[in-house]
Amino acid sequence: MAAYDLAGKVFFITGGAGDIGRSVIEGVLDKKSKVFFIDNNEEAGRKVLNELLSKYGADNVDFIACDITDREKFEEAFQEAVKKFENVDVMFNNAGIVCESRPKRVVEINLLGSIYGSEIAAAHMTKDKGGKGGRIINMSSVAGIQDIPFAPTYGATKQGIRSFTISYSMQTSIKDVGIEYAVIHPDKVTAGLSSNLKPGDLLFEDQHDAIKNSQGITDISLERVVEAFLKLVTLEKMNGAMLEVTRDKICFVRLERQELGSIYPPP
Repeated sequence: MAAYDLAGKVFFITGGAGDIGRSVIEGVLDKKSKVFFIDNNEEAGRKVLNELLSKYGADNVDFIACDITDREKFEEAFQEAVKKFENVDVMFNNAGIVCESRPKRVVEINLLGSIYGSEIAAAHMTKDKGGKGGRIINMSSVAGIQDIPFAPTYGATKQGIRSFTISYSMQTSIKDVGIEYAVIHPDKVTAGLSSNLKPGDLLFEDQHDAIKNSQGITDISLERVVEAFLKLVTLEKMNGAMLEVTRDKICFVRLERQELGSIYPPP
């Protein structure tokens, strides 16, 4: 049995109609969890829901359309999940976009959406206000631990997500509130955002592959992301974890200091 048993746990997942979101949803449903997911694309969300209902049943999965940049609507959607399943044990802030030509929208969805989701979930989970505790996992990216020249705004949001998540994990009252925080940093996923890029979504588009290869960024599958997510969420303790996911390894990472020298980067 896993240290943190997923059977019967209730997940709230944003961006659930996308490739990564849906794959994680199926991954936890297969572990006998229950899922309430949201997406701003109602048509796509309904399609995913109908397919999931046929396999897992209405007692285990539900959906509502929601724009996570509208905090009031986000809170209402979360309360719908609580109304249906009575509790939320795990919050997975997964929704995100890549669009360098629309920086404000990228910040609103990627960073503010994750902040709103974390705060809404924490208010429900916190033990010092009657909650049962829980886990909050935020989706970052390789761009959250490594600078990506062709997506600076996207990278800024993902590094912000990392900092926000780890900062919350360092609260002195963390044991009293009963909430654990973690962040996941996958390499480029062969489906999802990277498979639906349009002209203008990235900078230096003609150099994209060369830059990616020079930085050692690997292409990974949806199955790899789900594998990593399940390893993370079932840890006996996960608070403060930063999990990197590449084709060759799934590992914890941390930021390290380097001695000041006469040149940068140091030899």
